[in-house]
Amino acid sequence: MAPKTLKGFQDLLKRRTLEMTTLYEVSKILASSISQKFKINTALKVFSNFLGLKRVSIMEYDSEKKELRIVYAHGFTREEVKNGIFPVDKGILGSVINNNVPEIVLENPTKIWLPMKIQNRLYGVFYIEREFTDELTINEELKFLNVANSIFLQAIHLAKEAEETKNKLLRENEALREQLEKGTGIHGIIGISKQMQEVISTIKRVAPTDATVLIRGESGTGKELVANAIHSLSHRADKPFIKVNCPAIPDTLIEAELFGHEKGAFTGATKMRIGRFELANGGTIFLDEIGDLSLNLQSKLLRFLQESAFERVGSSKTIKVDVRVIAATNRNLEKMMEEGTFRNDLYYRLNIVPIFLPPLRERKEDIPLLVEHFLEKFNRIHNKSVKLTEQALKVLIEYPWPGNVRELENCIHRIVVLSNSNLVDSKDIPLPVIYPELKEEKQLNSVENSEKSMKINEVERELILKALKDANGKLKEAAKILGLSLRQLTYRLKKYKIVKSYKIV
Repeated sequence: MAPKTLKGFQDLLKRRTLEMTTLYEVSKILASSISQKFKINTALKVFSNFLGLKRVSIMEYDSEKKELRIVYAHGFTREEVKNGIFPVDKGILGSVINNNVPEIVLENPTKIWLPMKIQNRLYGVFYIEREFTDELTINEELKFLNVANSIFLQAIHLAKEAEETKNKLLRENEALREQLEKGTGIHGIIGISKQMQEVISTIKRVAPTDATVLIRGESGTGKELVANAIHSLSHRADKPFIKVNCPAIPDTLIEAELFGHEKGAFTGATKMRIGRFELANGGTIFLDEIGDLSLNLQSKLLRFLQESAFERVGSSKTIKVDVRVIAATNRNLEKMMEEGTFRNDLYYRLNIVPIFLPPLRERKEDIPLLVEHFLEKFNRIHNKSVKLTEQALKVLIEYPWPGNVRELENCIHRIVVLSNSNLVDSKDIPLPVIYPELKEEKQLNSVENSEKSMKINEVERELILKALKDANGKLKEAAKILGLSLRQLTYRLKKYKIVKSYKIV
């Protein structure tokens, strides 16, 4: 109803300006990034103070208990808020909830209850106490309060949606974490097979201790990954993790490499050098392919395991360090002990906690997970989106993988790099996978004593010698020429008894 006097018009304009200012300030607060409870209570305080209200609250409806509970309020005591639970089976509150209409009691102060409903769902009730004036009709008052009610309700609804989304993401994250715990385990160790779950369980139990660990398994099964996981989960995680590939270091240099040397200890020792054990002080040393150590080095390592002490080459000063030892091998140490090439006492010192890594052919159920992991990794690296057909995956699952996880990783890398399309079928899988008989390792194993094997060995030995000559004796460069890893090359140097000293560069 329009005012009949100038003063009435001025009062109405003043009132409308105040209402617009109030809604603007309330909206600013509700749009802020502070916590939901604090910002809604603050907005109610501003709303109440600007309009001169006595009390204001927002009550949430519990449909199961059939009651309203004060969740946000201004002008109420803490005790009133704490005890602000009201049944809605009858009376004014029952009418508001059941009939979805406002209720007003025209007394001093005037009390107003507005239903809060969004998307056909009842949230609760907006309650206002105020001094009612004759300058505005109750209908005019309700129009404004309904706008305010909508603003508060929208803020609560958005906050609830955000909370529900957050909780959903947390649940999904937890489910994914559990799935990853089963599938990828820890620190990238992938496997849902019973064997790999046992490995993961052992890692978790042994990691917090300082026990020496001996990791057994064929080449390419992930022994270094297990050693890294043990270190990362231990109390030494922030200390050094020193890796030593025993076959890659010539016998003449490995003692100095492990324990260090003094200046002038031998030809070429132009300055004092700290060894790997000293560098690992406080942390972990990982001795890969421990079975390749000479008997002399085995005795020195045994002494370290017994006393945590050693001397640098060329020095009589004993150095004590705190280092956890993790060793790994793909060799049959028990057979080596029978042959006298591996010390029994060292074996028992190393074998405190054995961890056996199964070959990939014995855990085929893990291959799809590994394939997915490597595809994601190399797609990201090469900015591609390569996927495999079911038939291609079946080929990979059926292949025996003599090179284990390392061979599978290299195969997937090759597929991603060479693929001209985003979908790779079985015919596009590298030939050694489709035709295992072409795989060199299988040839050498299956016809080891045949004339064909001898010829292959002779050819391979000649190729290695030529590569070493072309690389001027530099092992890494020779390995690159041959398309081998450094470990594969050093293994072949021992196999073919190529015993000259070469540089690992």
